[in-house]
Amino acid sequence: MVATGRVRREKEMHMPNDHIPPERHREQAEDVREKAEDSRQNAEQDREFKEERRISAESARGEAEQFRQLAEEAREIRDQGGVFGRIAWISS
Repeated sequence: MVATGRVRREKEMHMPNDHIPPERHREQAEDVREKAEDSRQNAEQDREFKEERRISAESARGEAEQFRQLAEEAREIRDQGGVFGRIAWISS
C-alpha cells in the first residue's frame, strides 16, 4: 500500500514532455538559447576585460623596469661623483 502511494506521487511529480504544448516547448527552448547567448556574450566581454588588464599590467611592468634601469644609472653616476664632479675634475 505504501509503495503504491509513493509510485503515484512520483508519477504526479514527473509529468512527461508529451503534456507540454508544442508552443510552450518552443518558448522554453528559445529561452534556453537566449540565456546561452547572453552567457556567451558575458564570457566574451570578460575575456576582453581580462586581456585589457593583462596588457595594462604588462605595460606597467615595462615602465617599472625602465624606471629601475634609470635609477640604477643615476646611482652609478652619483657614486662616481656625478657628471659635474667629473667635468670639474677634468677641467682642473
